[in-house]
Amino acid sequence: MDERSVFDEVKDALTTAVTLDFPDDQATTCLFTDASHIGYAIIVTQVADFDSKKPATEQQPRLIHCTSGTFTGSQLNWTVIEKEAFSIAVACDKLD
Repeated sequence: MDERSVFDEVKDALTTAVTLDFPDDQATTCLFTDASHIGYAIIVTQVADFDSKKPATEQQPRLIHCTSGTFTGSQLNWTVIEKEAFSIAVACDKLD
């Protein structure tokens, strides 16, 4: 099996493994962002019965939105903190 076939299989598996849920105004919304030297990711989840004493990893999140992007041009020269802030700004802008 060649690399492209394996990549396509993994992509198909990921596409069918995750389902998005509808937003719930009564649930607690959680925004997770991350950035690397070349790109960023944004994940939005909601937790119906959020417990502030438990870490997010121990909650029962429902996936609402996920997206990613790559830095291009002069963005590649930004500092890490600028790239991290950019992912938060994109989330606020696109998900308003």
